Amino acid sequence: MHEYESIKEIKKELPRTPLVIKGVFQGIHLTKVKKLILQTQFQDCLFMGCQYDPDIQSHILKEGNNSIFPKLNVPFKMYCSKLYTRSSIYSGYKIEDAESYHSTYDKIVYDHYMKNGASEPSTIYESLARRIHDHSITDALHDFIRSYEETKIVAIMGGHSLKRGTKDYTKICSISKELTEKGYLMISGGGPGAMEATHVGAWFAGRTEKELLEGIQILKTCPSYTPQEKWLQTSFQVIQKYPQKKKYISLGIPTWLYGHEPPSPFATKIAKYFANNVREDISYC
Repeated sequence: MHEYESIKEIKKELPRTPLVIKGVFQGIHLTKVKKLILQTQFQDCLFMGCQYDPDIQSHILKEGNNSIFPKLNVPFKMYCSKLYTRSSIYSGYKIEDAESYHSTYDKIVYDHYMKNGASEPSTIYESLARRIHDHSITDALHDFIRSYEETKIVAIMGGHSLKRGTKDYTKICSISKELTEKGYLMISGGGPGAMEATHVGAWFAGRTEKELLEGIQILKTCPSYTPQEKWLQTSFQVIQKYPQKKKYISLGIPTWLYGHEPPSPFATKIAKYFANNVREDISYC
């Protein structure tokens, strides 16, 4: 089963594939390639969260046993072909305005989550939207992890209450920095404390230990994840002052169940879930 996740991929593959069998099209604006779609036949294909007009819909459903899964009216992206990043999870954030945290994608989704039943969705509609989201995140996570050798993945989980600047926090940063520089992918639960230290260390890979300690000094001005506004602002201050010299990757796997703990923006890839049990199964597999 081949997955199509971008217009670029459709333009490359469909002209040489007049009949697509068991293809999965996810989150694509199909009207932008309408002519190509109408020239192609589809059989046993899934169209998940795509945008289309009546002509395209009629063509897809006319024959071939194809299925269309629409986007439901929720404030989060149900069909995620890629993992979240700092810029997408904190879309709307302005470093000079700490209160802008409340306008970010992450906070808007968390507020919606709490308003609609938290860990027990208030409607089947809400439950279905979350399940589809988490399924797509898992799919994107597997695609991402596949490029790494199992022996090159190190996870540090838990320790959300560990304060910035403490001896253990600094030690985790240093260990993570060294392992990242040696080619290991560092993973955590994506939250504050020891989890954040994992990503801070990975972020400073390639820089000196002195620069890492300088960054920690800025972070420790807000030692805990409360208040969230100040915690996030100091994080972005360090990111802005010490941009990565080389693209080092780290992966955070947080959840909106603990949405009062903002995900670390130092993680370059973020797989955020609604269902904590799904997240924990993925994290420890």
